[in-house]
Amino acid sequence: MADANPRVIITIFLLSAIFAPYLSPHDPIELSLYDQLKPPVWHATGTWENILGTDDLGRDILSRLIYGARVSLVVAVFSVGLAFCCGILLGCISGYYKGFRDSIIMRIMDII
Repeated sequence: MADANPRVIITIFLLSAIFAPYLSPHDPIELSLYDQLKPPVWHATGTWENILGTDDLGRDILSRLIYGARVSLVVAVFSVGLAFCCGILLGCISGYYKGFRDSIIMRIMDII
């Protein structure tokens, strides 16, 4: 059961990123100088209109977090894919050219 918690968190993160246009209560880039620095809902003057409050430009923080998950996922998938491709390329080179080249690649990877 201890392994279920990370899966649940990752699933919620993925689903919120996929369905961001439907889940976010406001447009994340819409400016509203009237709504500047509204406090979160748990604060004494906070309202349910902006659950996590607003920033200094009046943008809804919850909406920005939900849409920010998309950017985080794109960066994560791209970096893992790039590392995967580089690792396969170096592994193939190291396996094909044994000896000195294999030792050099292995030492460089040990340093990294």
